[in-house]
Amino acid sequence: MHSFILKLISRNLKVCTIIFFCFSLNAQTRVLDDFNDNKVKGWSKFDFGSGNGYLKEENGQLTIGMHQAPKQQFFVGATYSAETFTVEDGNYLEFSVDLIGANQADSFAVLSFIPKEYDVSSLTGYSFAKDVNDLLLAKGLNKYFYDTTEGDWLDREDNVRLVLSLKGSGVSVEVTTRIHDLDNNEEVLFEDTTIDTADAEEFSTGDDSPEGSFIGKPGNFVLLVYHNDTNGSLPPSTVTLDNAQVSVIGASDKNKPPVIADVYPVTSSNYLNFNESISFIINDDQELVPSGVSVDLNGEKYTTENGLKVVSNENKMEVSLGGLRKDENYHAILEAVDAEGESDTRNLYFDTFNSDSFVIEIEDFNFDGGEFIDSPIVIPELDEEGDLNWEDNSYQATEGYVDIDYFDNNADLDPASHRYRPNDGVVTTPALDLLREKFVDAGGNEKGVVDFSIAEIEEGEWLNYTRTFPAGDYRVYLRQAQFTIASAISTLELVTSATDEEEQTTEIIGTFLGSDSGVQYRNVALTNDSGDQLITLNLAGETTLRLKQSTTDTQDFYLKQNYLIFVKHEEPAIELQFSNSVQGPYKTAAGAIIDEGSKTITITREEAVQFYRLKGASFKITKIELADSKVNLSYQ
Repeated sequence: MHSFILKLISRNLKVCTIIFFCFSLNAQTRVLDDFNDNKVKGWSKFDFGSGNGYLKEENGQLTIGMHQAPKQQFFVGATYSAETFTVEDGNYLEFSVDLIGANQADSFAVLSFIPKEYDVSSLTGYSFAKDVNDLLLAKGLNKYFYDTTEGDWLDREDNVRLVLSLKGSGVSVEVTTRIHDLDNNEEVLFEDTTIDTADAEEFSTGDDSPEGSFIGKPGNFVLLVYHNDTNGSLPPSTVTLDNAQVSVIGASDKNKPPVIADVYPVTSSNYLNFNESISFIINDDQELVPSGVSVDLNGEKYTTENGLKVVSNENKMEVSLGGLRKDENYHAILEAVDAEGESDTRNLYFDTFNSDSFVIEIEDFNFDGGEFIDSPIVIPELDEEGDLNWEDNSYQATEGYVDIDYFDNNADLDPASHRYRPNDGVVTTPALDLLREKFVDAGGNEKGVVDFSIAEIEEGEWLNYTRTFPAGDYRVYLRQAQFTIASAISTLELVTSATDEEEQTTEIIGTFLGSDSGVQYRNVALTNDSGDQLITLNLAGETTLRLKQSTTDTQDFYLKQNYLIFVKHEEPAIELQFSNSVQGPYKTAAGAIIDEGSKTITITREEAVQFYRLKGASFKITKIELADSKVNLSYQ
């Protein structure tokens, strides 16, 4: 097998060497960053929001690393966000970076082209990775064009140049990867050419999704360190790099699209103060105009005419939007369109939930046949002797009873995947989610405090949670990460029988309809079965709820759930409803802006004919005015 592959690569070497020399004669190589100013500028860090990653420039080099050992596979990325690049038919795009060295085996240096429409967390794009002697070319997580980790292919640890060359050919992309010896006149130590076609490619692991190449898709130059820890034993990984360069030849002279960067808040942010503002910058190769910028916030479009603030400075624009509401779950779509119609779009997910909201950690399900802890504490994973830590008021190390406290199909109690509750079948792994305040207060990474999630989820599995709830109405959200799974369904149920016995009875309360979020966590609202109506749940006193799974994660790690959050909800005193028919049915106008002081309501008109009514005590509409796409109503 190895002999065949070696012959193939040898053949590719002969072909690709000619291409390389022709390319070198004509390409205009440009240094994006030589890292000589010892300041990290123009690079956006990605570490899953964990705070465990860092970017550091010193001695004219860039180090990408992590503060603490993640005890699982993990990566930290640096995205050059000020500029995008596009592979076009007939052009070459080449990225390169010098690998000075890594601190250990299984610390991969990765050079990537990531299209902007995909999150860095997915690694969807073209990624060339190297550790001490292993090489990989990936199209996404667990999707490899080639993988040499089964053999020692290139025993060279440092002072090499990684090259990722992309040639557009029709609807295909010809991907050439090379390694040059910096100590020997840039001799080519390795070279391979792979063609990514419009069809689904055959990978030994993972599906080619999305099918087709990334031709014509603007993307970023990305550098990463990949911590390939499969059993939780490795110290933190670092890689040191230098001379990030790009070469382009044959690109069209057409206008480049604008680039949205420096977005705040970080996507998937939780507990954002509602008094803060959404903000971002836009860069372009031509002068920008404010009319081309908009933010769609939960279905309501904002421009400079209704609250969007824009400060222009030639080819750069600073944008902000305030007026957020507390206890809201938000989806924002940021868009910038230049004068020639080229555009950039970013999706942003965050919430403004109160940090004191009632939270149930997914891994904190009942134990010992219906036993529970109302206010569990967070403790370090390990004690001073290195054993699993435990305290009476913590769920860590407790044991649940099958068919009473939980049901799980997993019978294999692998210590690496059952770290939180090793005697239970439920798989618990660290959640690569934004680190919440209670975990920071308990000591965070330095003290070995871990925010766990559950994984390896299968249809029919369930977990019981008994808690004493403060009386009130709640909107409920499931915090989960869902990668390459188009849809995932879980239900929240009320346990109506004794919780210390088998064959419990339940009533379905509502459904969590999850959608692909990449490996980043996102809030999934509790709704009706069709997802068009939020469920308001009234709770008071001791109650047992059940989270039941209706989706199987066939890859065992693509669906992870972190916590349930119960957000206090008060129905507004007045509610605008709309319908396309006077007879109804009427639905709540979620995007309506209600000003109770002036007794006015503003809403975007979706259809040519619409009917409105007010739900509330003794309210009536007194005036309707049309203003472009807006409907302004007065009431008393």
